Amino acid sequence: MAKARNKSGSLILTGIIFIIIGLIFVIPSIVKLIKINSGDLLNLNEASKEDFQAGEYCEITLKYDYGCYAEYQQTTYYVIKRTTQKYYLVDAGKDDEYYLGVRIPAGDADDLENLAYEDETNTDTITYKGILRAQSGDAQKYYEEFIHDMYTYYYGFSDSDLGSVDEITLPYYLDIVSPGSMAGSIIVGAIFAVIGLIMIVIDILRKKKTAAYNASAAAPANYNAGSYDASTFGNYNGNDMSSGNPYQNPYGGDPMAQQNAPYAPGNSSTSEQAQPYQDPFYQAPDSNDQTTTSSGSFNLKQ
Repeated sequence: MAKARNKSGSLILTGIIFIIIGLIFVIPSIVKLIKINSGDLLNLNEASKEDFQAGEYCEITLKYDYGCYAEYQQTTYYVIKRTTQKYYLVDAGKDDEYYLGVRIPAGDADDLENLAYEDETNTDTITYKGILRAQSGDAQKYYEEFIHDMYTYYYGFSDSDLGSVDEITLPYYLDIVSPGSMAGSIIVGAIFAVIGLIMIVIDILRKKKTAAYNASAAAPANYNAGSYDASTFGNYNGNDMSSGNPYQNPYGGDPMAQQNAPYAPGNSSTSEQAQPYQDPFYQAPDSNDQTTTSSGSFNLKQ
């Protein structure tokens, strides 16, 4: 039984863990979708430098971009690599006076890739919504190097001139919220949660089945060894059919009392009387054949 209880507890714990994992996927994704579609978003095309704060939900409309400055590659089994995120450099702020990074899922980057070949005369625009996040790590290094190289290559800036460029380089990137990716996270989280719930339900049903089996295998609650329960089996009262007793005494009376009574001729409840034993093959001897015997005693032969 101890092993069964441990297995049961393990199943419940596993189910709870699955539900927690599912909620980790589902809740943040739902919150993002609600805030992104709330309409209360910071317009990065009109924002001042002070308006840019990490964690803000924003939107931006783009006519062109400066190209991809970084990619995030995910390694699977130490061999297979695939690009999951791409970073692009764009203009932001009022009058496009600042530089800002944009991170987008690699599968949704085709439109930004095409905008890299456009210029200010392009009339087609793309609007993105997302969360403003602080630059950090290698992505920040590549972001700054990309801007410096661009000014050095196209405008002939020296290292001493790059200080003015840093003043218009915002230390943020817009993390694009893709409805498709959010829907995927919600579906994955829901699957985990449902599996966890099924585990818990299976365990509860198994416990109920085990409890019912144990109850049916146990002795009745009103059972007492050596006693007779009239409320369960009926009163044994001779030929009284109303007592609920299916067993009847064909001779009437109490059979237990008759069983315990000592045997004696004429003590039977029937009209039969005890008779002496008679041998059916016995023939009385003829009087002439009878001999007289003495009534002496036997002596032990010496």
